[in-house]
Amino acid sequence: MALPLLVLPLLLQAPAALPATPSACVQAARDFVIAEQRALKQVTSDAVSKIEADKVALAAKCAAQFTVATVPEAELASLIALYGEAAQPALA
Repeated sequence: MALPLLVLPLLLQAPAALPATPSACVQAARDFVIAEQRALKQVTSDAVSKIEADKVALAAKCAAQFTVATVPEAELASLIALYGEAAQPALA
């Protein structure tokens, strides 16, 4: 179950490994949270806060590759959701 912990640093460091669409980024961020929560032996507020902070960092890194001008219209709703996952509501 240590795999999700290994994946986050790779996603945060390797731009080529980032999902290619806002919807895929949203899914990756949500999948990350689920995997990390399942891997916890004991759920604590510190552990949950760490997972949330890591998810926000992952989503922000992924969101940085998109702008409203470059995203297809069909992905705009997902871009808004991604900004939410990235704790960047001002960009939505």
